[in-house]
Amino acid sequence: MKKDLATVCSEYGVNMRFNELACLFSPTGSCMISKKSVIFFILFSAIGVMSVFAIGDNASSLSDLLVHLDARFLLLALIGVPLLDWFVAGLRMWLFTSAVCPTVPYMACVRNCAIGSFMCSVTPSQTGGGIAQIWVLTQEGAKTGHAITVLLMTFLSSLMFYLVGALFLWFASDYITFPATINQLVFAVAVMVFALVAGGLLLALLFPGSVIRLLVLFGNKLGEGSRIKTYLKRFVDWLKDSSVASRSIMKQHKIRFFFSIVLSIVIFMNKFFAAYLAARALGLEVPLEQVLIIQMFLSILLYFMPTPGGSGGAEIGSAMLMASLIPETLLAAHTIIWRSALAYLAILVGGLLFFFYLNKGRGSSRLFNNMLNQFIQIPRKSDILSLFLSNLVSDKTY
Repeated sequence: MKKDLATVCSEYGVNMRFNELACLFSPTGSCMISKKSVIFFILFSAIGVMSVFAIGDNASSLSDLLVHLDARFLLLALIGVPLLDWFVAGLRMWLFTSAVCPTVPYMACVRNCAIGSFMCSVTPSQTGGGIAQIWVLTQEGAKTGHAITVLLMTFLSSLMFYLVGALFLWFASDYITFPATINQLVFAVAVMVFALVAGGLLLALLFPGSVIRLLVLFGNKLGEGSRIKTYLKRFVDWLKDSSVASRSIMKQHKIRFFFSIVLSIVIFMNKFFAAYLAARALGLEVPLEQVLIIQMFLSILLYFMPTPGGSGGAEIGSAMLMASLIPETLLAAHTIIWRSALAYLAILVGGLLFFFYLNKGRGSSRLFNNMLNQFIQIPRKSDILSLFLSNLVSDKTY
């Protein structure tokens, strides 16, 4: 008998408690992170910024900097980029919440995306965003199974963006002028590896039968105590449930899924565009094409940074890659503006919204608050699969 979407979503974890959500992608149990994660983010970010100062001659005086500062582009970077990110990402999320849990309003989705940015920034490898967003949706009245399905669909639309974008860059690499700081071959290899992973995961979700059989066959050849076998078992269980939910919603809501991919393009291009706005805010004329290539390459690298929010690595990586376009005296200023647009302000606004939800005293907020004070269960960094899944499931800001 054909199952309708509501039945599929209900079966997909509707009775799951939040502490089970937190280890959804973790095959070995919990990995404890305390509130020190925020401190670590600040510490690594400070180290990153100081390292940027050490990269080149950053002796430009404050008066010289203010003379060349363009307030219009600065406001666009610091306010326009995060607002557009949250509102468009919220619209993408609302496309699916309006289908499976219509009681969740659009503005709740916008707030949820801001909270997701905050949690990505203060959890190792940016893995906490998806978990927090599922919880917030339940606080707005969605069933847990519906919330998981919504995040799964935004995950799939992000996968589609990266897959199509990576393939486009691969085929267009011969016609693109690469920045001096990026080796064309290294870039092409990184893009293709990412495309293969994204494409493989997408195919596994849409056509899980053969993939599951291969994984089970491979797992049976491993010993009972094998850690890899534990990972495979958890992934197979996740794949069985999520593939049913994803195929069901894609069949019933093809138009919504198509528009979610279009919105994903806007979301990620807005993030990449922030570096260009930061340069224009400093009075610099830089080639937009090269900036976007650098940001795409950097985003791929930062997916696997183990520090909270990619802190430290993001600042140093941006400075090194943008060094061919930004004068050494302005590298630190450019990095600070860029990171403020994508991370620092997200922590401030998203953090305030997050703790507002914690203090509302509704439903499982007390449970979440207790978990926050003690520990939050999220995937371990050593679990490469859960790292990749959790990064893409959330509307992350690197």
